[in-house]
Amino acid sequence: MMRAPLLALLLMGCSDPPDSSAPGDRALAWETHQPWAAPEDPLAGTGVESCSRYLDERCEGDGLQRCELYDASTGSWVDSPDTLLERALYYDRWYELYHAPDGQTANREFTTGISPGAPEEEWGDPAVFEEWDGQGDSAIWTSAALDAHMLRYLQTGTEADYQRFEDKLRVVLNFFEVTGIPGYLARYHFLLMDDDQAPYSEQHILEHSGTLDHTDNPIPAQAEAWLPEAYTAGVTDSTGTTWTGSPWWHGNPSIDQYTGPMTTLPAAWGLLRDDDLQERIAEHMTCYLKRLRRVRLYNLQQNEDALEATQALLGGGALGLEEGDIDFAALDEIQGWVLLQYNSRSADSYELGCPESLPTEFFREIDASDSDFLPELVVFFATFASGDLELEEGVDHFYFPSIRGGDAVHMLHLAAMAWHFTGEQAYRDMLDELQRDLRAVEVAHTAAAWDSPKWCNGYYGHHITFTPWWALLNLLEEGPLREELERGMREELWEKLGSQLGNAKFALMYAGAAHAAGADDREQAAAEALTLLGEMGGVGGVLLDPRRRYPMSYEDTVAQLPAGIEPECPTEEQRAWCEDGMELLGLAIPGEPISEECTDAEDECELSTGLCASPMASAALPMGLRDVQDYQWQRSPFKLGSSSSSQGTQQYPGTDLVEPYWMARSYGFLTDGAGQVLAWKDAGSCAELRVR
Repeated sequence: MMRAPLLALLLMGCSDPPDSSAPGDRALAWETHQPWAAPEDPLAGTGVESCSRYLDERCEGDGLQRCELYDASTGSWVDSPDTLLERALYYDRWYELYHAPDGQTANREFTTGISPGAPEEEWGDPAVFEEWDGQGDSAIWTSAALDAHMLRYLQTGTEADYQRFEDKLRVVLNFFEVTGIPGYLARYHFLLMDDDQAPYSEQHILEHSGTLDHTDNPIPAQAEAWLPEAYTAGVTDSTGTTWTGSPWWHGNPSIDQYTGPMTTLPAAWGLLRDDDLQERIAEHMTCYLKRLRRVRLYNLQQNEDALEATQALLGGGALGLEEGDIDFAALDEIQGWVLLQYNSRSADSYELGCPESLPTEFFREIDASDSDFLPELVVFFATFASGDLELEEGVDHFYFPSIRGGDAVHMLHLAAMAWHFTGEQAYRDMLDELQRDLRAVEVAHTAAAWDSPKWCNGYYGHHITFTPWWALLNLLEEGPLREELERGMREELWEKLGSQLGNAKFALMYAGAAHAAGADDREQAAAEALTLLGEMGGVGGVLLDPRRRYPMSYEDTVAQLPAGIEPECPTEEQRAWCEDGMELLGLAIPGEPISEECTDAEDECELSTGLCASPMASAALPMGLRDVQDYQWQRSPFKLGSSSSSQGTQQYPGTDLVEPYWMARSYGFLTDGAGQVLAWKDAGSCAELRVR
């Protein structure tokens, strides 16, 4: 979704000066509470010992033991596990063994294609491992794995699952620790090899010098306590050769990376037995909030060009505003928060310690009535290109909570969790200021207004908004603020967006958290989620298989479409929304191309421009017809076919199955397998031990 964020920042302001009649001139009452209660261990005092990884084996004396399902409610071993429970346990196993180098989440690349249904011994063989992929998103997806670990522990209560949950939480916290900058998140960390000829490792993320850019930084000495032993001792390959390197971290963290820990850490915080872990969570999340710098553009009503551009946009139908929504055309000011980037050009001036307090002064202000407004604006937005350019005052990401609904929820959530962790009045005041002065709750009710057509929709943006909204609802006690945000989730995120996306995770978050009067479609949402989960797994006709990508032709996909779903072409309005772009305040804002030269192929839609676009499904596809990619819930559910040449050469972590599975169990939408936990079972002689 290229246009929407840029246009919103250029055109829409913070708020009117508050007056006694404005809905924003008040703060809805709120309190926080611990979202989940720690469960009791059903194996305590039984003599049965819990384990955490399905089908693992160990020797106890001369006897072999295997990690199997045990029904704690009946005191018996489970001979025939529930199908979906067993699939989730296999996915938990495969994730830990094959997709978590030093606990970080990554996609696994193979040297050869893997056929659907191939045994674990084949694709798990270190000899077919080539390299890691997707580690640049490790912070968010490792946090999603932590959420799945936590939800599983909430269902089982076993000591082994608690330790598994705590171990993964330490991995997530280490994304902060390795930077040496409290509150500043690494996307991932790695070992930079001294020799570029060093082979890749299936246990660690290794990089070579040619892959570095300005967002890569050496891990400081004070952070070495958090590092894997191999980062200092070196990595030994299959021939016995040890390869050494130096520890580094990859930066430029985006909002989606922060969304990972923002979503999971507040719920995990109250379940922890280790006070030090709680303190580390509180330190990093509050330091992050205090590290954000305030910016504003003001006097927009005094700039005729800015005002006309705003009115032209709002009158053009691109925004799906409704009666009663905040009147963006009358706003005079944009306020926001930005995270400045740490890089070699900013290193000498960057604040490496935790800031003492929340910022009150503006880091940058631009007066729209000033004659230099346009060049200042150009320079201001140039700082947002920090992913490609190294700038002394570059910006990793930004929040504008008074003009973007998702950002409003992010900032409310950050303030609420900081208050929850510390009880410090400054955070409570910040949340109430967001409500009163920036009218953040009203803006949250426009979260779906910028949704773009399916041909140019990135879809990852929905995940970035849905998950913190869910986490904020979980954190808030019943009360006026929670009720209003619950209504926003139902009306904006679910009714306008989520209900059309065939997204099990969103459906379960909505069904589980939005339980106020009026949310009468919760049961339907949960039922649809369970159907999707039942269809999800390996492709090629083998559900009990890791998720890999294989080519799927357009023709084969269309031939299997269920009744009621058919290919559809973009309308001229949809094409124009995606492609045309516009000029605002003298700046050319590009559109996003969705068309190209026609080839007379079957999978083409001829447009008024004489070019052709790809058809999309008229409704969300069944899971078995979707193009398998890294994390399904951030990908298009409407794409017909896959042009990928991969014949199973890339395998994905599968947390997009296990996280919603354990969520469904935690909310009671799925009861099959309840009371069953993993435990060590006597399984014969140690001579039969299988070695991974």
